[in-house]
Amino acid sequence: GYRSRSRDFGEPVVFNLSERRDDVGDDGCSNAYEDGPGGCLDEPLGDPNVDANGDDFDLLTNPRGTEGNHEYDEGEPFQDFGIDGVPESISGIADLGEGDGVFTYNPRFESLIMQDARTFFLNADVEELRKHSYYFDGGIRDMLHALTAAMHLSAALESRGLEVRRYEDFAGQPGSLFPDNVCDQVIGLDNPELLVDLDYSPGGMGKNVLMAYGDPTATETEALKTRSGKHVGSGCELLLRPTLFFSMAMNRMPDTIRIADYDFEANIVYSSYYSEVLESRRWFAVNLPPGYDTNPELTGRDFPLGIMLPGVGMPLMETIEATRLLAMSQGTGATPRFILLAPDGQCCYRNTVTQERFCNCYRISGGYRCVERECKGPHEECEVADIPRDNMQQECNSGHFFFNQTTNRWGETAMETSRFEDSLLEVIDVVSGMYRVKAPADVEVPVGF
Repeated sequence: GYRSRSRDFGEPVVFNLSERRDDVGDDGCSNAYEDGPGGCLDEPLGDPNVDANGDDFDLLTNPRGTEGNHEYDEGEPFQDFGIDGVPESISGIADLGEGDGVFTYNPRFESLIMQDARTFFLNADVEELRKHSYYFDGGIRDMLHALTAAMHLSAALESRGLEVRRYEDFAGQPGSLFPDNVCDQVIGLDNPELLVDLDYSPGGMGKNVLMAYGDPTATETEALKTRSGKHVGSGCELLLRPTLFFSMAMNRMPDTIRIADYDFEANIVYSSYYSEVLESRRWFAVNLPPGYDTNPELTGRDFPLGIMLPGVGMPLMETIEATRLLAMSQGTGATPRFILLAPDGQCCYRNTVTQERFCNCYRISGGYRCVERECKGPHEECEVADIPRDNMQQECNSGHFFFNQTTNRWGETAMETSRFEDSLLEVIDVVSGMYRVKAPADVEVPVGF
């Protein structure tokens, strides 16, 4: 009912992310009311399809536009009824933010967007942003819209005056990184010089890069068969995605170790440590560079540390095994030698019958491989056993994205037992102490390096 004090179906009490607003831009009016110099008319005399004040959001041409950007911008009109969207005169309750004269977000949502990379790019000190290089990629047919997200991030950087070099697929198109070759030629050992001779410097490849992978000329049937441009990509795209990223990153490191010895032997090690943060044993995996312990030129050298964070639904084994082919690009000399860390990206498990908690397992075929949870010594001294999947359920929906979790999937407070962001910093320190990882250092590099 209209004046009922209880919530009826359709009344926005629980699901609003913010107070209601009009997404007309920081000029405070929609196109029909815009006067051209940046102000608003009293009557809608303008053309609704003409952006007279130039504030319409467009991902490519006007990423800082505020009208139609699906965000609140200072100057936009809003209803000061709180996040339930209902005035106190109707609901009988003055909820969060109501009547305070300030636009209010749901605090949980506001916390989320304030940690968003795009928000950081739009607000961070621009000189701090210039100190780094950023590489984005996404498939042109990705159902999860990774490319759209990458375009938002790169557009935010461009709006701050930073260069972003955009590539149309890896190969075969006028705007590709390798316009005169097809994808399979780039990864083939018949043409190792393609990746070896590529100029990975900011001046050559671009200071910041956006790779829109996927063959835009492929028919729907061809794309369905090859998975070109999909979330993971075709076989060739899957190989080139990490190869190019890590090649660009490591080639921009000082004192690189590039050896064309054609040693393609990846040395993947599964290990664990006792996490004081999570109060349990925790798995990780590393991919050591070819020749790490066997090549006399390398056995005394320290290496940069690369990190590959598993995405949602990506268990530890699948993540690290997908990096085996990086050994090929390191063996040809295209990618400098480096140590690659894959920390466990899965939430802890709970046996729903016994209520036992397992943060010490990773998924294998048919079950889980678990290391003794309270063992605090070296991994080799801890017992390892395989257990079935029966009654095992994760505490979050697959991956934790390396965030500290406030609650688990059952709504139970988990702030002290699910500090996955803190555990990421912890495992980096652990791996740096176990392997020959280069220590942090300030170095001088030539302009344009």
